[in-house]
Amino acid sequence: MDDLDHRNFGVKLKLWHLQEDAPGMVFWHPRGYAVYRVLEDYVRRKMRRAGYAEVRTPQLLPKEFWGRSGHWDKFGEHMFRVDDGEMHHADARLRAGRRACVLP
Repeated sequence: MDDLDHRNFGVKLKLWHLQEDAPGMVFWHPRGYAVYRVLEDYVRRKMRRAGYAEVRTPQLLPKEFWGRSGHWDKFGEHMFRVDDGEMHHADARLRAGRRACVLP
């Protein structure tokens, strides 16, 4: 990565950090997230004025989806992967973690 790469830029400005165990996932710091929200609000206003409606899609999708879009060939090596056999366990841990956070 060079100095102008956005991944380095944000880290140097202490806007976010990246972790090897979560490829492609951004861990926002308070200042960085504040900038993100300002930009997000700006884009949302522009899009609404232009007549667009916002949608939200799943972030974890089967490999076949990413293959059809061309993302798997280009980015697959760096994408977060969950083996089918592990998905049930990962989901169970997530649900258990939510319960632990929500219940008194």
